[in-house]
Amino acid sequence: MNSCTPLCSQPLASLPSFPLCLGVLPDILLPGVFLCQALGEESLQMWDLNKRLEAYLARVKFLEEENEVLRAEIRSTKSSPAGDSWRVKYEEELRALRDALDHAFREKCTAELARDNLYEEVQQVKSKCQKEQAAREEAKKQLSLSRKELEEERRAQIWLKERAVQLEKEVETLLEVHEEEKAGLDQEIASFSHNLESFRCAPVAFQPVEVEDYSKRLSEIWKGAVETYKTEVLQLEGSLCQAKENLWKAVEDNQQSQLQLRHLEKDLAGLKARKEMLEESLAQDRQGSGRAGVPLTPLCYPQLAMEALEQEQQSLRVQIARVLEDRQQLMHLKMSLSLEVATYRTLLEAESTRLQMPAGEFRLANGVRGKGPPAPAWYRTASPWEGSGNEAGFRHILLHFLGSGCLVAIGRC
Repeated sequence: MNSCTPLCSQPLASLPSFPLCLGVLPDILLPGVFLCQALGEESLQMWDLNKRLEAYLARVKFLEEENEVLRAEIRSTKSSPAGDSWRVKYEEELRALRDALDHAFREKCTAELARDNLYEEVQQVKSKCQKEQAAREEAKKQLSLSRKELEEERRAQIWLKERAVQLEKEVETLLEVHEEEKAGLDQEIASFSHNLESFRCAPVAFQPVEVEDYSKRLSEIWKGAVETYKTEVLQLEGSLCQAKENLWKAVEDNQQSQLQLRHLEKDLAGLKARKEMLEESLAQDRQGSGRAGVPLTPLCYPQLAMEALEQEQQSLRVQIARVLEDRQQLMHLKMSLSLEVATYRTLLEAESTRLQMPAGEFRLANGVRGKGPPAPAWYRTASPWEGSGNEAGFRHILLHFLGSGCLVAIGRC
């Protein structure tokens, strides 16, 4: 309104002289509108300019009239004594509005500070959650590795059990073969004794030759049996070494599982401490927000973080329980392997001491001559020539002295 005052304050007579003819121009230009196509673009532009100038002058006249009305109102308010009271009232309202604006600005600043503090707390909780998540991922990786190792141990145990079953089946077949061979040899010995009794009056010249043949044959059988025994002993020693290696591996796995359990316990203690710290900080934030009158709705994020941490704590407890179960299984496996190795060692020492006895010559004399008391049952079973040099018979003899417990130990190793 003030910008238009200098323009409206000028009288119409002070304007340029060409607008004075504008009252006549519309009467002159009306027939020109109908002839605009003939006159061309210049006549159209002139007609448009005249229309715009006419509208401008009408606007100027309206503003001059409005300015006159406002001047009259200003003079009346200046001359009236109530103008000062209105001014004071407006100034008081203006002060009140300014005070309200300052108060609103202060509240805005406090709200922004509270928002920034809450944002920082949320960022801290997020960083803690990320750290906990990283620790959880690491624990999951370690747990997966331990599970893989446990699966490998279980597979090895299953394979050893299957191997033990196969060896037991082989032992049964060897026992059957040995019984058959033993029955055949008993028949041969019986027929040989009958032949000796029938030909007892035969010339004595043939007996030393037969004795030498039998002695050579028995010495060859004994050498073959000793060689097979040596090979079997070497194989058993190799299996013992393998069992020791498996035992050391089980001990190392047990130590690794103990270390993992300690790490998990440390992580659980750290999580408990962090949980307590977060609970304390949450309680302090709630108390501070309750005193300041700030609503508690933004604190739902730390509460959710606390719930997530509790869930992670429960999962870590389950993982620790599983690791403890794996550790107990490894301890049982270690004890069983140590017992099997001890029994195997004692039985092997007993077998080595027994084989040092010179029992071959005694059995040779009794088998060839057919005289004297019969051989004991253990010597009949353990005689190396009853298998006729066969490896199956000697294996049966060795397994007979080792026993079922040692056989299971060998199969598991």
